[in-house]
Amino acid sequence: MTKYLGSKKYHTTNIRKNKTRRNLRRNKTRRNIRKNKLKRVAGKLEELDKLDIRKKTIILMGELHTSKTDNAEYLNIIKKQKNIIDNVVKKIGENKTYFYSEAPIGLIDKVLRTDNYSSSVIVQYVNFRTNIPIKYSSISLCDRDTGSCNNEYSDDILSIFAINPEIKCIIVAIGLLHVPELKRLINEKQSDINIIIINTLSQEQLKPFIPRFFSNKSMRELLYTEPSYKLPIETFKVSVLINKDGKKIYKCPLCEAITRTAAPENPEDTDLFTHDFTCPNKGKIPVEP
Repeated sequence: MTKYLGSKKYHTTNIRKNKTRRNLRRNKTRRNIRKNKLKRVAGKLEELDKLDIRKKTIILMGELHTSKTDNAEYLNIIKKQKNIIDNVVKKIGENKTYFYSEAPIGLIDKVLRTDNYSSSVIVQYVNFRTNIPIKYSSISLCDRDTGSCNNEYSDDILSIFAINPEIKCIIVAIGLLHVPELKRLINEKQSDINIIIINTLSQEQLKPFIPRFFSNKSMRELLYTEPSYKLPIETFKVSVLINKDGKKIYKCPLCEAITRTAAPENPEDTDLFTHDFTCPNKGKIPVEP
């Protein structure tokens, strides 16, 4: 036995066993990472699904004031934020929900009249399409020039609970760069409040900010734990047609847009289905009946 343990055959066998164990551990880790990613990609945030109406909650909805000129990102971030608001209302109700906008109170008229930026559109959605009360920021543009104002923002947000004790959830629409510090300050001032962070920026929108994140530890940690929020996958039933070459193509039943053959071959690539601009099926995945 001692002779075998010192032999080349023993060492070769032992190395193989160790490699197998390491590979199993590595594969388990990779599977776990993939599982976590898939949960996030599915678009249903567990924190929203498990909102406890007995506990006061602040949702820090990190955003970017996206210009209408960047049409795809503009529509995408608006859709995400509407989806979050609708989910909260469904769970808690409008009478127990409050909306806080970073927009200064002195600019309300302008915000409610323009759709040049996504942040204005989402305020209009809450103001005109729901019964959720809104608090506009008490921090003026002059105050912002002197610093980040996160301390003032945290007091402004917390004052909603102080004045309205019946409110259970505040949805805060604010620039993503404010979010890590705001979370820390709110925790310090009122540790019994549940804080949920949702990053509504796309990966493309985040790219220009990456150099700044390297020097900001709290921001790096936030992006690691809170990747971009993905919308639930939406589908619609298409009309299936055959073109003159005998190949399958799709037709939208609403706007009647007709695709080329690439769309049926790659149904998840929604860019291959060019709907009318206002079509409700725009951005959805086509499904055959």
